[in-house]
Amino acid sequence: MSWPTDISMPAGEVREETTMENDGSIAKRPDAQGSPNTRTVLVGTACERRVARAAPHRLYESALLIAVGVSSCALSMFLGRRASVWFDEGYSIMISRRPVGELIRLTSVDAHPPLYYLVLKLWGSCFSWQEWSLRLLSAIFAGLAAAVTVLLIKELASPSVAALSAPLLVIAPYHLRFGYEIRMYSLASLIVVAATLMLARAVRMRRKRFWIAYAALVALGMSTLFVTATVWITQFLLLTVASVRRRMPWGWLEAYALALGLYVPYLPFALHQVLSATINPLLSHGMTLAALGDTLSLFVLARSGDGIGPVQTLLCLFVAAIPFWYMFHVGGSRATASSQTAQARDRRACAVLAAMAVMPLGVFAAIDALRQLAGVPLMYIPRYASFVSMFFYALVAVALTDRIQPSLLLSARSRVIAACAVVCVVAISLIGIANLDADGNRNFGERRTPMAETERAHIVCSPDNTILAVDAFMYIETAYYFDGCALRFLATHEIALSGGYAPLHGSPARISDARELRTPTVTVLTWVSDRKPLDDPRYRLVHERVFSRQKVSTYALR
Repeated sequence: MSWPTDISMPAGEVREETTMENDGSIAKRPDAQGSPNTRTVLVGTACERRVARAAPHRLYESALLIAVGVSSCALSMFLGRRASVWFDEGYSIMISRRPVGELIRLTSVDAHPPLYYLVLKLWGSCFSWQEWSLRLLSAIFAGLAAAVTVLLIKELASPSVAALSAPLLVIAPYHLRFGYEIRMYSLASLIVVAATLMLARAVRMRRKRFWIAYAALVALGMSTLFVTATVWITQFLLLTVASVRRRMPWGWLEAYALALGLYVPYLPFALHQVLSATINPLLSHGMTLAALGDTLSLFVLARSGDGIGPVQTLLCLFVAAIPFWYMFHVGGSRATASSQTAQARDRRACAVLAAMAVMPLGVFAAIDALRQLAGVPLMYIPRYASFVSMFFYALVAVALTDRIQPSLLLSARSRVIAACAVVCVVAISLIGIANLDADGNRNFGERRTPMAETERAHIVCSPDNTILAVDAFMYIETAYYFDGCALRFLATHEIALSGGYAPLHGSPARISDARELRTPTVTVLTWVSDRKPLDDPRYRLVHERVFSRQKVSTYALR
């Protein structure tokens, strides 16, 4: 398989080879049989008619893109209205509030590059550090990503397929999940989809500006999330196959050279981060069949594989089978030549989208296989597939909506089947959205829902009450809500300047022993599994409350 180099122009677009006369009139190039001095001049009224015909289409397209972007953004914010900040989000907020130099230093010893944190810092400083404002930034990125995906479908398929696909992209569950998380995943989705759009236009139109834009987006993607490299490797492989088959020249290598040149200043830091990053083995089990099943269930129902039953599993398999049904379904004999051409184009679009949705996961599998042979922790976590989820949703949308286009002369039976499939997919997506609304900001890796905001509502901040987080993880997860309170965390040894706990290195909030506490009361934030969170004979347990897997224990001096 290779990147298609013969993608048809979207329906309704016409290209003419024209020249501009000295007087400003537009003239067509001479016909092959015409005299070299013969020109057919297009009078101004003809040009005006063409512009007038194109204007409603552009207005409709702009309205559609705005509607998709705003709807996706609003739905993300709605789903995130009750979400509590969890560890990764707390980390994002904590380092984004540090000075720029310290921010870059802290990210250089962690697993992710600094671009998103710098953007978050700029956003919070210009607008607000309130939780809704920070979530809004991610929701805006998610909305833009959905709108750009519509443009990508238009580029690969046609305007009608893009318009029919738009509603399905708005209700994409896993994409919405990261549309309200204060992390870099929605920004990565936007960059990846926009880069793919620029690549498709560069291949079709052979314009240098699109290759430059693609190179810049590749560099931005690597500055946002290292694992976007799986997408760039996928596209590199597809372009290589196309060039080996002599379907396109090798000039596209210049774009990758430019991307590398733009990224060179940060490359040494990136190599250090990738080689020294610590990955929690409890979160990453590598790209296995079980992880692949988790990814599919998260895409479809926004729940991991161990959280769904046989009926939900059947729904996931149904959605996954739709592209296969479309690719191997033979159209009716009533199809006209033009509709057959359109179907062939849409099938090529599905092939590209399928490659972009599946091949990055294959690259993950190859990387984890090499890491396993080297004896180092595996890398793949299902959230790392979030930035390719829009390709999956676009693939399903194109496979469905192509069959219900009014321009296709299909049998009534085929239209009914396609319409029923659309209704089923919409219903399944709504189930996924309902799961998101019920689960809140669920951590799929740890199979838990953070409760820091709820805990804060039941705790009184005062100088006489020390709030003690049982470990560094709990401190980072709860620090945002306890800003201004006497919040401390328990750690026997100094926190190392590496990994996700690096912001706590040298922190005055650390205490090494509970006997350092002097306040009349102590409120301990801990886990349900901790039987005796405060081992100090001076204090007696007064009250205990459980919130999911977290526990709040209140102690008073004897």
